[in-house]
Amino acid sequence: MLEAATRQHVSLPVFGLAALSSPQFSALLEKIYQAPLESSPWRGALETIRVMLRARHATLILHPPLGGWPGVMINVSEAGACSLPTASNHSHDHALDPFVGLPADRFTTADKFLGAKAWLDGKLYKQYLRPLDVRYILGADIRTTCGVGCRIRLCRGHDAPDFTVQDEAVSTVLVPHLKRAVDLHLRLGFAGTERSICEGLVNRLPAGMIMLDDAGKILKTNVAADNILSDADGIWRTGGTLAFSCAQAQRRFGELLQRVLLPVAPRGSASDVVEAMSIARPSGNPKLGLLIRGMPRDERQTRAQWRPACAVFLRDPDCRGAPSHDVARKLFNLTASEAALAVRLADGSSVEDAASALGISANTARAYLRVIFIKTGVTRQAGLVSTLLTSVMPLG
Repeated sequence: MLEAATRQHVSLPVFGLAALSSPQFSALLEKIYQAPLESSPWRGALETIRVMLRARHATLILHPPLGGWPGVMINVSEAGACSLPTASNHSHDHALDPFVGLPADRFTTADKFLGAKAWLDGKLYKQYLRPLDVRYILGADIRTTCGVGCRIRLCRGHDAPDFTVQDEAVSTVLVPHLKRAVDLHLRLGFAGTERSICEGLVNRLPAGMIMLDDAGKILKTNVAADNILSDADGIWRTGGTLAFSCAQAQRRFGELLQRVLLPVAPRGSASDVVEAMSIARPSGNPKLGLLIRGMPRDERQTRAQWRPACAVFLRDPDCRGAPSHDVARKLFNLTASEAALAVRLADGSSVEDAASALGISANTARAYLRVIFIKTGVTRQAGLVSTLLTSVMPLG
């Protein structure tokens, strides 16, 4: 099946020249598609290709479609370390490299592409590669579907023979799979960055977030949720699930959870089902607020317990966020003293209480407040609080 898929993108003569057995081909593909998931991405896959083609060094270079050199570079060598300087290290070195503009998605050698004499007379070879005992290079320039350029280079020393036609064929057979694996690597990287940003923003907000699977098991919690659950004041964690001090609240939560988990949303769209309830606390503190929101249907194609099915948000009225003084100052061009007062007011303090906490007189605080009104474009304290809390300040 994998060989058939490869033949759709690689000509039969090339596939025949590669002369790869099914076990060899399967092992190579396993390494390639595992490459984005490695703890050090691509090192295992590059090492497997390097050993198979008896190369001293193997290099993978990824660079953005609009330039911005250098991109990401991964090297492996016989020594197991990234010890080979390449033309991707500096734009000056890259300008010296004549081994560019290769046939699309096909491996070839420097000697064949440039001619042996032209290659050996070039500055890159004489100044950089010959002192490092690099004589022969096999490479390909691959353009991924997302537009990112991918350059692969394999090197042999002066005491080794040049890469053969079979070596070129073996490498070319792998091109469609390398292209897909690089796309996967880039998409995973983007998704990971996006997830980190979102998690950072959620952790800045004074709300607990709990991810549950289809069975109601807890998959993940943020810091605010951990704090609320560890207090065990009305709700806590037990056996990987949520438990409530009140039996009625426990039943209510179960009913709401079932409503959210019902497959009512069409495939590929987010669930519009949102449920909410309050949780009384034995301590007598104000009730907690709880909201349940379902995940998009395409995230739950199977009822696997390791997949998030819904998010539970908890809000403690007594737990307010910690708005950033620095963001408030930069956002509204406030002084440090004005920003400190603005943050206190946004947190619910009166002018008098804020002044006392900041160690200034009430009159001084009112003078600051008048300036803050001018800078923020409001005329009342209620408007100021609203402006502060609906700005990006709480996300800082």
